[in-house]
Amino acid sequence: NENCIARNAQKLARFCDSDAMGIEGMSATFLETLMGYGWINNYVDLYHIDRYKKEIVNTIGLGSATYNRIRNAIENSRNTTLGKFIVGMGIVGVGPEAGLALDEYFESSFDKFEKAIEDEDYKRFKNAYEYAVEMTRKETYQAAEGLYHNLNSLKSRGGGQLKQGWLA
Repeated sequence: NENCIARNAQKLARFCDSDAMGIEGMSATFLETLMGYGWINNYVDLYHIDRYKKEIVNTIGLGSATYNRIRNAIENSRNTTLGKFIVGMGIVGVGPEAGLALDEYFESSFDKFEKAIEDEDYKRFKNAYEYAVEMTRKETYQAAEGLYHNLNSLKSRGGGQLKQGWLA
């Protein structure tokens, strides 16, 4: 159900997460509260929270300190990277590593990213996607190699070693 407040609050919380837009203090629970009052329904509404200043300030349990905290956190998020913005969009399979790779691919340019979308230049997106997948694969392989090394170090203290080739 696309009108489910809890589901939409989770999406917005992902957008606000520290590896995305970095809007501090915006948990899914808190966002559900704001959505329940009808003050926020989507990403854009976050950036127009000032429309509801009076209501937020006068709401028991929120008040002016809460309003100022969330307004400042939202304003601070306006200065972000393309990669963090892409991660915040909640695209399946696009986490921080892929967001960084896409940021690098589009040279941190929102304009280049937007132009690729407007021009429907799917070849560029295919190349960007392949680049992001390859970078993620390399990072995962490196992490697995490190884990293998650490496990062998622990196991050798007990007299054994892991079998070669388990990582391949």
